[in-house]
Amino acid sequence: MRYFTFYFLSLLFLLSSCSSKIKTLTVRSFDELSENVTSQRVPDDFKSTCREALNYAPDLDYPLEYYQHEVEINVHFLDAEKGKFNFERSEGVKYFKAMMKNAIMRLRVNEKMRLPEGNDTPVLPANYTYVLADMETEVGRSPFAFHKDQELYWFLNKGKNRNNSDRRVLEKYVQDKDQVLNVFIQPTHPDSVASKTYTVDITGIAMGTSVKLAGIYELGLPAWRHATNLNHEIAHVLGLSHSWYRNDGCDDTPPNSNCWSATGRAPCEGPVSNNMMDYNSSQMALTPCQIGKMHRNFHKINSKQRKLLIPLWCDKDETQSIVVDHDRQWLGSKDLMNDVVVKSGKTLEIYCRVSFAEGRKITVEPGATLKLYNAHLHNDCGDNWKGINIQSNDNESGKIEMYGECKIENVQ
Repeated sequence: MRYFTFYFLSLLFLLSSCSSKIKTLTVRSFDELSENVTSQRVPDDFKSTCREALNYAPDLDYPLEYYQHEVEINVHFLDAEKGKFNFERSEGVKYFKAMMKNAIMRLRVNEKMRLPEGNDTPVLPANYTYVLADMETEVGRSPFAFHKDQELYWFLNKGKNRNNSDRRVLEKYVQDKDQVLNVFIQPTHPDSVASKTYTVDITGIAMGTSVKLAGIYELGLPAWRHATNLNHEIAHVLGLSHSWYRNDGCDDTPPNSNCWSATGRAPCEGPVSNNMMDYNSSQMALTPCQIGKMHRNFHKINSKQRKLLIPLWCDKDETQSIVVDHDRQWLGSKDLMNDVVVKSGKTLEIYCRVSFAEGRKITVEPGATLKLYNAHLHNDCGDNWKGINIQSNDNESGKIEMYGECKIENVQ
């Protein structure tokens, strides 16, 4: 492990600003300053920092750092060759748009958790939404495709002919694989619908970067009734597990009896869960840990979830800067559109990966400190950023302290 301390009053200033009182050293490569290296171990407490889900939960005080991500989706309607078990195009498009609109509203609202009773679990924004993506369809470019396929159109999640986990329909019809989340809307097999012993359910399954949904057309319910199922299955793709178990990876999702609603009798005497990843009549709540898990996946380079996002972090914002005017710790990875300014007398600690949009930079003012712990500073858009500007005046200089294996890449 390595520990770097640079006191820039003793260094050659590479670039002077317009003011004779402020000088700037632009750091483009840490290797150029290797003679200043001394050994220092990264504290053990920080080794798992970048993997902690709560370090990715949105902070309402810093909207430039925690902006809303956009997941691209397209939609496939399956029907029999004679076409009588699912929506026609105009009706299906209208229905799904209404369902998606309601699903997005539910993500935006995010209710308070009902369990455990009397809890003080914070309510945070989910900070992701859905955006329709065009694909090649039977009528040209559109987010909606309508397929007639006698063999693969139907869906069953129980019984001897169960096919919910059959991948053939995905292998045949998925478009923009690994870049767009494909939603398949399939009717329950008509023989099962006609059977008195079979109950048609609102159901679905997540498979890789696709989801299958069923029970939509044949139940004849308003579109909003299926919005929670859409959110539930997409959240599986984004990295969440069912939350009534003890092993979903989040301490703020208490194990429960997975009751649909309160019945007044054990084990569903009430209150019952309203979490989106339980099976209940509400499914309107996400906890900070659950939101953090999804955003951790959004920030993981080459993760399947990151590839489904529109890369908004590549859109540089020149209108405002992220101003560090009190001591801050960045304990999770970030993708930033803005310049970063560490104000005099303040300290910014970076522990993970940070991507900067094209032309953006970090400025460390005189008397400010930038501490890097195994940090990786780069651009994840195929562009270049402007590196770290260390400022000094006649009295003091900004400085960098580096712990562990730090990298800086893609600097102009």
